[in-house]
Amino acid sequence: MRKLSLADINPHVRYSKLLLLPDDFATTAVHAYDARLIYFFSGSAKVKLDDRVFTAERGALFLWQSDTCYSILNNAGSDTKMMTINFDYIE
Repeated sequence: MRKLSLADINPHVRYSKLLLLPDDFATTAVHAYDARLIYFFSGSAKVKLDDRVFTAERGALFLWQSDTCYSILNNAGSDTKMMTINFDYIE
């Protein structure tokens, strides 16, 4: 596998969307096809990345690489608002 240098990075955004997760929202284990950047505007959720679990609240920012196994469980008792950006580091 070829190593990338900072000069090689030319991001390609595949998907960008503001999401409102209902209070009963949960995903099962999903493998990310591309890199993910997620920002939480409100609410709270449990975010599992591979074998680690994190609590996401307002202001939390997550970045993970392609092929990361992840799941998200809204635990706010109300809707949770987040922005997701799916991208590759090179086109």
